[in-house]
Amino acid sequence: MRIFVDTNLLLDVLAKREPFYPAAARVWTMAETGTVPAAHGMVGNVWFDREQGRLVYNIEDPEHHLLTAGADVERSTEIDPTQKAAKVDGRSPATILASTFSDELAVHTNGQAKIFAVSVKDRGAVSLAGHAGKAFWFSKAGGAFVTSSYYYDHYPDWVQAWNAQKPALTYAGQSWELMQDPSEYLFGDSDERAYETDFPGFGRTFPHPYGAADDKYFTTRLTLSSAGNSLKAGWRRMISTFRPAHTVTHEGM
Repeated sequence: MRIFVDTNLLLDVLAKREPFYPAAARVWTMAETGTVPAAHGMVGNVWFDREQGRLVYNIEDPEHHLLTAGADVERSTEIDPTQKAAKVDGRSPATILASTFSDELAVHTNGQAKIFAVSVKDRGAVSLAGHAGKAFWFSKAGGAFVTSSYYYDHYPDWVQAWNAQKPALTYAGQSWELMQDPSEYLFGDSDERAYETDFPGFGRTFPHPYGAADDKYFTTRLTLSSAGNSLKAGWRRMISTFRPAHTVTHEGM
Protein backbone atom coordinates (compact mmCIF):
# COMPACT_ATOMS: atom_id res chain seq x y z
CA MET A 1 0.00 0.00 0.00
CA ARG A 2 1.19 3.53 -0.79
CA ILE A 3 -0.28 6.82 0.44
CA PHE A 4 0.25 10.24 -1.11
CA VAL A 5 -0.77 13.38 0.74
CA ASP A 6 -1.10 16.80 -0.89
CA THR A 7 -0.99 19.13 2.09
CA ASN A 8 -1.81 22.35 0.26
CA LEU A 9 -4.97 20.97 -1.31
CA LEU A 10 -6.18 19.60 2.01
CA LEU A 11 -5.48 22.91 3.70
CA ASP A 12 -7.42 24.73 0.98
CA VAL A 13 -10.49 22.63 1.80
CA LEU A 14 -10.22 22.26 5.57
CA ALA A 15 -8.78 25.59 6.65
CA LYS A 16 -9.54 28.07 3.85
CA ARG A 17 -5.78 28.80 3.99
CA GLU A 18 -5.41 32.42 5.08
CA PRO A 19 -7.59 32.54 8.22
CA PHE A 20 -5.84 29.50 9.67
CA TYR A 21 -2.37 30.01 8.26
CA PRO A 22 -0.71 30.93 11.62
CA ALA A 23 -2.09 27.74 13.18
CA ALA A 24 -1.36 25.44 10.23
CA ALA A 25 0.86 23.11 12.23
CA ARG A 26 -1.83 22.56 14.87
CA VAL A 27 -4.45 21.84 12.22
CA TRP A 28 -2.31 19.28 10.43
CA THR A 29 -1.07 17.49 13.51
CA MET A 30 -4.53 17.30 15.05
CA ALA A 31 -5.81 15.74 11.82
CA GLU A 32 -2.87 13.36 11.76
CA THR A 33 -2.88 12.26 15.39
CA GLY A 34 -6.54 12.60 16.30
CA THR A 35 -5.64 14.40 19.50
CA VAL A 36 -5.06 17.92 20.82
CA PRO A 37 -1.85 20.02 20.96
CA ALA A 38 -1.40 19.35 24.68
CA ALA A 39 -1.01 15.66 23.81
CA HIS A 40 0.76 15.68 20.44
CA GLY A 41 3.13 18.54 21.32
CA MET A 42 2.75 20.68 18.18
CA VAL A 43 1.24 23.74 19.82
CA GLY A 44 2.01 26.04 16.90
CA ASN A 45 4.43 26.85 14.12
CA VAL A 46 6.77 28.30 16.76
CA TRP A 47 6.93 28.31 20.54
CA PHE A 48 9.20 29.56 23.30
CA ASP A 49 11.70 26.95 24.44
CA ARG A 50 12.58 27.59 28.08
CA GLU A 51 15.82 25.60 27.98
CA GLN A 52 17.12 27.46 24.93
CA GLY A 53 15.58 30.76 25.96
CA ARG A 54 14.27 31.53 22.47
CA LEU A 55 11.52 30.93 19.96
CA VAL A 56 12.01 27.64 18.12
CA TYR A 57 10.54 26.45 14.84
CA ASN A 58 8.30 23.45 15.40
CA ILE A 59 10.23 20.89 13.32
CA GLU A 60 13.81 22.17 13.52
CA ASP A 61 16.23 19.47 14.67
CA PRO A 62 20.03 19.89 14.94
CA GLU A 63 20.46 16.12 14.80
CA HIS A 64 19.09 15.70 11.27
CA HIS A 65 20.53 18.07 8.67
CA LEU A 66 19.15 18.69 5.19
CA LEU A 67 20.67 16.46 2.53
CA THR A 68 21.02 19.39 0.14
CA ALA A 69 23.55 22.08 1.00
CA GLY A 70 22.18 25.61 0.76
CA ALA A 71 18.54 24.46 0.71
CA ASP A 72 17.67 25.95 4.09
CA VAL A 73 15.57 29.08 4.57
CA GLU A 74 16.92 32.09 2.68
CA ARG A 75 16.29 34.76 5.28
CA SER A 76 16.57 37.70 2.91
CA THR A 77 13.64 36.49 0.78
CA GLU A 78 11.63 34.24 3.12
CA ILE A 79 8.10 35.61 3.63
CA ASP A 80 7.12 33.18 6.41
CA PRO A 81 8.39 34.68 9.69
CA THR A 82 7.94 31.41 11.58
CA GLN A 83 10.50 29.61 9.40
CA LYS A 84 13.03 32.33 10.16
CA ALA A 85 12.90 31.30 13.83
CA ALA A 86 14.88 28.12 13.05
CA LYS A 87 18.55 28.34 13.99
CA VAL A 88 19.59 25.08 12.28
CA ASP A 89 18.81 23.56 8.89
CA GLY A 90 17.81 20.17 10.33
CA ARG A 91 14.20 18.96 10.16
CA SER A 92 12.43 15.95 11.69
CA PRO A 93 9.20 14.90 13.46
CA ALA A 94 11.00 14.64 16.82
CA THR A 95 8.64 17.15 18.46
CA ILE A 96 5.52 15.17 17.49
CA LEU A 97 4.81 13.24 20.68
CA ALA A 98 1.87 11.13 19.52
CA SER A 99 1.47 8.37 16.97
CA THR A 100 0.17 9.70 13.66
CA PHE A 101 -2.03 8.30 10.90
CA SER A 102 1.08 7.45 8.89
CA ASP A 103 2.63 5.67 11.87
CA GLU A 104 -0.49 3.61 12.45
CA LEU A 105 -0.66 2.75 8.75
CA ALA A 106 2.90 1.45 8.92
CA VAL A 107 2.06 -0.64 11.99
CA HIS A 108 -1.18 -1.95 10.47
CA THR A 109 0.63 -3.12 7.32
CA ASN A 110 3.60 -4.51 9.26
CA GLY A 111 5.90 -1.97 7.65
CA GLN A 112 4.86 -2.81 4.09
CA ALA A 113 3.07 0.47 3.31
CA LYS A 114 5.04 2.93 1.19
CA ILE A 115 4.26 6.25 2.86
CA PHE A 116 5.35 9.55 1.34
CA ALA A 117 4.23 13.08 2.21
CA VAL A 118 5.00 15.95 -0.13
CA SER A 119 4.39 19.66 0.38
CA VAL A 120 5.70 23.07 -0.59
CA LYS A 121 6.25 23.60 3.16
CA ASP A 122 8.61 21.55 5.27
CA ARG A 123 6.28 21.42 8.28
CA GLY A 124 3.39 20.27 6.10
CA ALA A 125 5.31 17.27 4.80
CA VAL A 126 6.97 16.36 8.10
CA SER A 127 3.77 16.40 10.16
CA LEU A 128 1.89 14.25 7.65
CA ALA A 129 4.71 11.73 7.15
CA GLY A 130 4.80 11.17 10.89
CA HIS A 131 7.67 9.12 12.27
CA ALA A 132 7.40 6.22 9.83
CA GLY A 133 6.88 7.92 6.47
CA LYS A 134 9.19 9.75 4.11
CA ALA A 135 8.82 13.53 3.86
CA PHE A 136 9.84 15.72 0.92
CA TRP A 137 9.27 19.45 0.59
CA PHE A 138 10.05 22.17 -1.91
CA SER A 139 13.08 24.28 -1.07
CA LYS A 140 12.63 27.82 -2.33
CA ALA A 141 16.34 28.41 -1.83
CA GLY A 142 17.30 25.36 -3.89
CA GLY A 143 14.37 25.20 -6.30
CA ALA A 144 14.00 21.45 -5.76
CA PHE A 145 12.40 18.91 -3.44
CA VAL A 146 14.55 18.08 -0.43
CA THR A 147 14.53 16.01 2.74
CA SER A 148 16.69 15.50 5.82
CA SER A 149 18.97 12.84 7.26
CA TYR A 150 16.10 11.66 9.46
CA TYR A 151 14.59 10.00 6.40
CA TYR A 152 17.63 9.04 4.30
CA ASP A 153 21.41 8.93 4.68
CA HIS A 154 21.65 10.14 1.08
CA TYR A 155 19.23 10.78 -1.76
CA PRO A 156 18.04 7.73 -3.70
CA ASP A 157 18.91 7.77 -7.39
CA TRP A 158 15.30 8.44 -8.38
CA VAL A 159 15.21 11.64 -6.30
CA GLN A 160 18.46 12.90 -7.81
CA ALA A 161 17.20 12.09 -11.30
CA TRP A 162 13.98 14.03 -10.72
CA ASN A 163 15.71 17.09 -9.29
CA ALA A 164 18.31 17.03 -12.08
CA GLN A 165 15.50 17.79 -14.54
CA LYS A 166 14.92 21.12 -12.73
CA PRO A 167 11.15 21.10 -13.33
CA ALA A 168 10.69 24.41 -11.49
CA LEU A 169 12.59 26.21 -14.25
CA THR A 170 9.88 25.38 -16.78
CA TYR A 171 7.83 28.17 -15.18
CA ALA A 172 10.48 30.84 -15.72
CA GLY A 173 9.10 33.66 -17.83
CA GLN A 174 5.60 32.18 -17.63
CA SER A 175 2.47 33.39 -15.82
CA TRP A 176 -0.31 31.92 -13.73
CA GLU A 177 -3.34 32.45 -15.93
CA LEU A 178 -7.03 31.65 -15.80
CA MET A 179 -8.05 28.61 -17.83
CA GLN A 180 -11.40 30.18 -18.78
CA ASP A 181 -12.73 33.64 -19.47
CA PRO A 182 -13.44 35.51 -16.19
CA SER A 183 -17.18 35.44 -16.99
CA GLU A 184 -17.12 31.64 -16.66
CA TYR A 185 -16.20 31.81 -12.96
CA LEU A 186 -18.65 32.29 -10.10
CA PHE A 187 -16.51 35.10 -8.69
CA GLY A 188 -14.84 36.06 -11.93
CA ASP A 189 -15.62 39.72 -11.38
CA SER A 190 -14.02 39.70 -7.92
CA ASP A 191 -10.37 39.25 -8.86
CA GLU A 192 -9.30 42.58 -7.38
CA ARG A 193 -9.80 42.85 -3.62
CA ALA A 194 -8.24 45.36 -1.23
CA TYR A 195 -7.42 42.71 1.38
CA GLU A 196 -5.28 40.67 -1.02
CA THR A 197 -1.53 40.82 -0.62
CA ASP A 198 0.16 42.62 -3.48
CA PHE A 199 3.26 40.44 -3.51
CA PRO A 200 6.24 42.04 -5.30
CA GLY A 201 6.07 41.35 -9.03
CA PHE A 202 3.06 39.04 -8.70
CA GLY A 203 0.17 41.49 -8.57
CA ARG A 204 -3.34 40.97 -7.25
CA THR A 205 -5.08 40.14 -10.52
CA PHE A 206 -4.63 37.52 -13.22
CA PRO A 207 -2.34 36.87 -14.95
CA HIS A 208 0.32 36.59 -12.24
CA PRO A 209 3.85 36.54 -13.73
CA TYR A 210 6.36 34.16 -12.14
CA GLY A 211 9.30 36.21 -13.34
CA ALA A 212 12.74 35.18 -14.52
CA ALA A 213 14.53 32.20 -13.02
CA ASP A 214 17.13 34.47 -11.42
CA ASP A 215 14.50 36.71 -9.81
CA LYS A 216 14.95 36.42 -6.05
CA TYR A 217 11.23 35.75 -5.55
CA PHE A 218 10.78 33.35 -8.48
CA THR A 219 10.47 30.15 -6.41
CA THR A 220 8.36 31.93 -3.79
CA ARG A 221 5.81 32.85 -6.46
CA LEU A 222 5.65 29.19 -7.50
CA THR A 223 4.61 28.20 -3.98
CA LEU A 224 1.92 30.90 -3.94
CA SER A 225 0.25 29.60 -7.09
CA SER A 226 -1.03 26.52 -8.86
CA ALA A 227 2.54 25.91 -10.03
CA GLY A 228 3.34 24.60 -6.56
CA ASN A 229 0.51 22.08 -6.81
CA SER A 230 1.62 21.07 -10.31
CA LEU A 231 5.17 20.46 -9.09
CA LYS A 232 3.83 18.28 -6.28
CA ALA A 233 1.58 16.42 -8.71
CA GLY A 234 4.59 15.64 -10.88
CA TRP A 235 6.47 14.44 -7.81
CA ARG A 236 3.59 12.16 -6.85
CA ARG A 237 3.41 10.70 -10.35
CA MET A 238 7.12 10.01 -10.19
CA ILE A 239 6.75 8.20 -6.86
CA SER A 240 3.77 6.20 -8.16
CA THR A 241 6.00 4.61 -10.80
CA PHE A 242 8.77 3.89 -8.34
CA ARG A 243 8.94 0.76 -6.20
CA PRO A 244 11.27 1.30 -3.21
CA ALA A 245 13.43 -1.66 -2.34
CA HIS A 246 12.96 -1.05 1.38
CA THR A 247 10.00 -0.50 3.68
CA VAL A 248 9.36 2.94 5.11
CA THR A 249 9.33 1.91 8.77
CA HIS A 250 11.94 4.20 10.32
CA GLU A 251 14.68 2.68 12.43
CA GLY A 252 14.19 5.30 15.12
CA MET A 253 10.62 4.26 15.90
